[in-house]
This record gives sequence, C-alpha cells and structure tokens, in this order.
Amino acid sequence: MDRPASPSNDMQKIRKPFRHYFMPKEAYIAVMGATGSGKSTFINCATGSDSEKVSDELASCTREIKEATPFKLNGYKVRLIDTPGFDDTERSEVEILRKISDYLGQQYKSKRRLRGVIYLHRISDNRMGGIARRTFEIMQNLCDVEEYSKGKADHLAIVTNMWSLPYTGTELQREAQLKTDHRFFAPAIGAGAKYFKHENTTLSAHDIIMNLLPTKRVVLDIQRELVVDKKSFPNTKVGQVAKRHVEEDLRKFQKGMETVSADITKAKEQGDVDVVEELQDELTEYKKTISRLLSDHQGLRTDSNVQVKSRA
Repeated sequence: MDRPASPSNDMQKIRKPFRHYFMPKEAYIAVMGATGSGKSTFINCATGSDSEKVSDELASCTREIKEATPFKLNGYKVRLIDTPGFDDTERSEVEILRKISDYLGQQYKSKRRLRGVIYLHRISDNRMGGIARRTFEIMQNLCDVEEYSKGKADHLAIVTNMWSLPYTGTELQREAQLKTDHRFFAPAIGAGAKYFKHENTTLSAHDIIMNLLPTKRVVLDIQRELVVDKKSFPNTKVGQVAKRHVEEDLRKFQKGMETVSADITKAKEQGDVDVVEELQDELTEYKKTISRLLSDHQGLRTDSNVQVKSRA
C-alpha cells in the first residue's frame, strides 16, 4: 500500500505550529489621563496586583511608559500600557508627548497594534478646568480626532472614576454635563467612543476592558504620521497642539513676570525689604519657567508669533 505523499515544503511553511491555535491573542491597550487621574489604580484593579505605584497627591507617580503585568481575559492576553500624565509635575508637556509619541511609533513598527485607548477622568473634580480640557485635547490628537466625523471612535473608552458610594447628585450632574457638552466628551461619544464608570473593582475594570477587546486593532493618528507619513514630531497634529500650548503659556508667564517686576519696583520705592525679597523669589520662578518654555518652543522648530520679551 502506497504511503500518503508528504506535504510539500510550501505547505509546511504555511502550516502554523499546533500550539498557535491555543495561544491567547495579545491585546495592547493604552491608559491615558491627567496626573492624579487614577491610571495606576485602574491598572492595579485590572491586573489584580499592586505593582503600579499609587499616590494620593497630584504629583506624578508614572515617570516612564511601561507595560503592566499581562493577564488573561476572555481569551486575550491583555497588556495595559501605563503612560505619564501630559501635565507631569516634573517634566514639560512637550517632553512627555515626545516620549509617548516615540513609544507609540515603535509599537507600530513592531506590529504590536493597539486594541484601544482608555482615558480616565476624575468625577471628583469640581469642573473640567483648563488642565483637564488640555489633556483631553491632546489625547484626541494622539488618537484620531478627525475620525469622529466618520463615527470611528469605538477604540476609545472614556472612563470616569473616584465616584462616591452611593453616587451623589452633584457627581451625576457633572457626569451629565461631561457626556452632553460639546466642550467636553460629547463629540467623542457621538462618534462611537464608549463611556463607563469605574467603581474601583477588578470586575468593573475588566468590564471596561472587555468592551474594547472585540474592536479591530487600530492605528492611531500619531503612529500614522510618524511611521507611514514620516513626519517629524513638530509637524504632527499633536506637535502643533503642543506648540500652541507652549505659546499660550509663554504669553501668560511673560505677562505674570511683568506684573511681578512692576510690584518689585513699587515695593522698593516704599522701602519694603521683606516684600521685595519675596517678590524676587517669585520672579526667579517665573524666569525658570519661561526659560523652560523657550527651550521647548525652540525644540519644536516651528515659527512663532510670540514676542519674547527681555527677562532682565
């Protein structure tokens, strides 16, 4: 009896190892939000560990981008990516955005595509102030803000956390405003972004993550711009947003420095030595901040309409 023919070399190359069919699919999900928004707490809840450092203060705990301990969920091997807040207390917004952008670009080159992005916001905040709005704007430009008009924001999960138990009426009013106001989350939700409450439990975190797992793996705007279009960071959408933020901050701090300088002159005329000394310290801090902003602006290598005034 003839023996069955052996598969050709081509067929052997195509055939995948038997274990391949039983390996869980990997799901990379980036976790973003302002400093102190609870990113590390969320990751600890999801992984069931306390490996991520958590702080009760508004100082940033996450200095570097790092992948949390992977865990299995619903047939996937989930890898949550912990990112620093864009308003990091130790480093500038531009430095943080460059680092996150470089990391996401490398993820794309390595073919480790994201399943989605989780954006965290504290419901305990009295209002969505300037920092929170700025942070959400940056996140949108890192992701796919133009895709909103096409209803393709289903890779984004907007998560409010730090809820009271039971929920307070004030918190529910804030939530309603965040979800319906076009200055906040309404455009993203209208385009398909998912909205959740996180109740600080593993079950709640897993429920949020499971809603992202079935989505098609995504290519974020910043990944497409850096890798496919080969743009430099300053020429990306988020780079342009960072430039605008730096220019806004320069104007604000230059105006503040002028005010302090005028107050010093007045205090000297009045002979108030203690006030002069206190204001001199304040002026020094203004100069340090302006110097850092000028360095950031120069690093973006873009033209500016900001008139840099003497810091003497």
